[in-house]
Amino acid sequence: MDCASSTPATSIASFPQEIILKILTCLPPKSALSFKCTSKFFHSFIPHPHFAFRILFSLESTNHLYTVGYTTEETHGSLQPTTLQCSAAEGDGKLCRWRLAGSSFADGKLCLLHKNGETTILDLSTRQHISLLSPIVESEPGCGYLWTNMLSGSALGFDPVSERYKVLRSELYGNNTHNYYHGVLKVSTLGVDNESWRTVTTENSFLPCKPMASVQIDGIIYLINFKINSRDEQEIAVFDIETENLIRVISFPYTFQHSTRYYSSWVKLNGRLAYIYIYVDVKERAQIFVCTLEKSMGPGWDKHEVPLTLEEAKIISQAKSVSFTTSSIGEIVFLIRGASLPLSILIYACGTQVWRKFEICGLPGYSPYENLRKIIVHVIEEKVYFSE
Repeated sequence: MDCASSTPATSIASFPQEIILKILTCLPPKSALSFKCTSKFFHSFIPHPHFAFRILFSLESTNHLYTVGYTTEETHGSLQPTTLQCSAAEGDGKLCRWRLAGSSFADGKLCLLHKNGETTILDLSTRQHISLLSPIVESEPGCGYLWTNMLSGSALGFDPVSERYKVLRSELYGNNTHNYYHGVLKVSTLGVDNESWRTVTTENSFLPCKPMASVQIDGIIYLINFKINSRDEQEIAVFDIETENLIRVISFPYTFQHSTRYYSSWVKLNGRLAYIYIYVDVKERAQIFVCTLEKSMGPGWDKHEVPLTLEEAKIISQAKSVSFTTSSIGEIVFLIRGASLPLSILIYACGTQVWRKFEICGLPGYSPYENLRKIIVHVIEEKVYFSE
C-alpha cells in the first residue's frame, strides 16, 4: 500500500463540516483565516469567518481593569464593561485597585508597571499575578554621587527558543553636575531568576523614554527611546530576547508636526512594527497616519493616511484624549474620551477600510475628564467562529 497516497477516507476534506469548523475555532484567528485560503475546496467549503474580541482597559479614577467584547459582525451599538477579577499568586490580591502607570504585553501575559517602580506580571488566562523583586538602584558605578537614578521602566518579552518569559528593565541615570544622561538595561527570566537581574552590555547607547514604550514581534522587542543626551529626538532600539542583546538602532519613520493635540503609539499591525499618529490642527481637522516597517529588520517605512468619514473625523476632532491598539486581523481600535461624548470605541479595518463605532455604557465612577493617556488598552481573547 502506498502510504503517500491520499484517499477520500483519509483526507481531511472527508471530515464532516461541523468537525472541521470545530477544529478551526480552536486556532488563533489568523491561522483559521489562512486555512480557508489553502485551496479552492476549503475556500468554498468553509463559511465566511467572523471574529470575536475582548478589549482590556483601565481608568485612572477607578484604578480597576475592565473588559468589553465585540464581534466583527457588529457595526455599532453599546458595550457593557465587566470588571476583570484577579487573584494573587503572591501578595494581597488587590491588583485591580492598584494605580497603573504602564504596560507591556507578550504571548498572553501582561506586564504592569507601578509608579513606584514595582513590576507585576498578570496572567490573563488564569487571572493570577506575581510581583517581581525590583533590582537595587545604585549610583552609576565609577561615578559616585554625581549620578542618580531618575526613572525606570519594564517590558515583557517571550523567548520562542527557550519558551520562557523575560522582563527587560531600563534605568535612566542623570549627572547632577553636567546635565548628562546614561541608560542601563537589565533582564530577568521568569521562573528561573525572578530575584536577580543581568546587565545587558552593548555598544549601542540607550536612553529610555518615560514611560518605557515597547512592541514585541517574533522574538524581538522594539524599544522606543530618546537619542543619547538629546531629549528631543527619538529612535528605535532593537533587542533580541533570546541572545539578550541590543542589536541595532532604527531611525524614526517620519517627523510629524507636533501640536497641542496629537496622539501617537507604537503597535504591532499585521505582523509588522507600526507607528500610528493622530493630528488635530487648529481648525479642528483630524488626520491619522500609519507608518509600518517594510521588513522586520529593514530600514524602509511605508507611510499612508487613514481615510476618515465625516462622522469619525468629527468624533476624533472633539476628543480630549485617545488611546489605541490593534487586533490580530489588522484592525486599529481607538478608545476615545470627550467632554461632550460618551466613552467610545472606534474600530478601523485596514483591509476593507470600514469604520465601526461602539459606546461603552454603565461604567461606574467614569468621568468624561478621564486622562486616557494613562490607561492600558489591549485586545485580548481573540476567537474565530463561522456562520452561514
